[in-house]
Amino acid sequence: MRDNYSQRGGVRLGAFNATWPFAKIDVDSDNLRIFVFSKEYHFNKNEIVGLRKYDGLISLGLLVEHNKADYPHHIVFWTFNFPKLRKFIEALGYSIGEPKKSDAWWRGGP
Repeated sequence: MRDNYSQRGGVRLGAFNATWPFAKIDVDSDNLRIFVFSKEYHFNKNEIVGLRKYDGLISLGLLVEHNKADYPHHIVFWTFNFPKLRKFIEALGYSIGEPKKSDAWWRGGP
């Protein structure tokens, strides 16, 4: 198995949204990085509180729950191939949970 994984996609950072191909996720067993334009959001594994599948209106994403006060609270990496992203990220030792009903603001929330 690979010791890192990268994939192109989109990203939502708080209220800011960038579509494919303007974002990239790069993951190894100790770090998760999201790149958008010239900015990098870097998380050590211990800074990640949780990873969850995130259902958007027309796409799936990976919600990054973190404890970094200087980063946007809501960070979602959008992907066209969530199963592949999940497979490789979980193989690197991360756990990806299912969406919370409260994440679905566009469906009316909880």
